[in-house]
Amino acid sequence: MFEQDSLLARLHEIAEDGVAIGLGFNQMGQPKEHLCTYDDAWQKHYWENELIFSDPVIAFGVNNLGAVRWSDVAAGGAANAVTIARDFGLTNGIVLSVQVDGERAIAGLATRSRPSEAAITEARIVLAALQASKSGEPQIILTQRQKEVLRLIADGASAEDTAHELEIDISTVNFHKREALKKNHLHAKNFTSLLASAIRAAVI
Repeated sequence: MFEQDSLLARLHEIAEDGVAIGLGFNQMGQPKEHLCTYDDAWQKHYWENELIFSDPVIAFGVNNLGAVRWSDVAAGGAANAVTIARDFGLTNGIVLSVQVDGERAIAGLATRSRPSEAAITEARIVLAALQASKSGEPQIILTQRQKEVLRLIADGASAEDTAHELEIDISTVNFHKREALKKNHLHAKNFTSLLASAIRAAVI
């Protein structure tokens, strides 16, 4: 529980105006767990007006894996949950959809300003760690150099930034990423889930 509280606290540092998270979505699009910390007035308006049926955050999360800004899914001009949320002071945010061990998590994070790429990357990793925390503890094995590489990337550094910080070539950074994923392929299907598992297991 402490670990999940810590992960939620990290998301709230990114999303100062609230989060809405669904964990463990099933085939019918229903989450096993739901958490929402948006303002009460917005939540009341959202549910009373059945905005879930015009919510591009939900639509993106169900149909895609990845992360985008609210402004990217609200395009098109038609009124929807994201555009209506502006009347309640929710103007910026991130849509996240990740899958860990076959379980999908979808989140809408309300930010005070336009979220940076680094914030989006960190939020995606933290959400994956939160979803992963619902299953058994992975045994993540990393060398010291792999830990250093993953730690920097988890903090939002690019491969180029990581190479500069560690004074190694970009090709070496990519080598360490590949080797870390290969070594832990039973616990992580892709690099994002490896980062999430490494954070959850406190190895980076």
